[in-house]
Amino acid sequence: MPTHEVVQPLALRRKQAAKALNLSERRLDQLVAANAIPHFRCGRAVLFPVDRLHEWIAARTVGVADVASQSP
Repeated sequence: MPTHEVVQPLALRRKQAAKALNLSERRLDQLVAANAIPHFRCGRAVLFPVDRLHEWIAARTVGVADVASQSP
């Protein structure tokens, strides 16, 4: 019986990235134009590396360190 391996994408296309980040495609385009979000181009396609998006989100998350440091 063959096993089916689920392959996680290394990068997302524009529509996928916008949906994953809960942003409009227009806002994502603005971030790309400002070089404010990790992305790269492959031909005409703009791709968003999943691992870099996780880092980007973590770097912009506020309050997490404050909660951890206030534990009793």
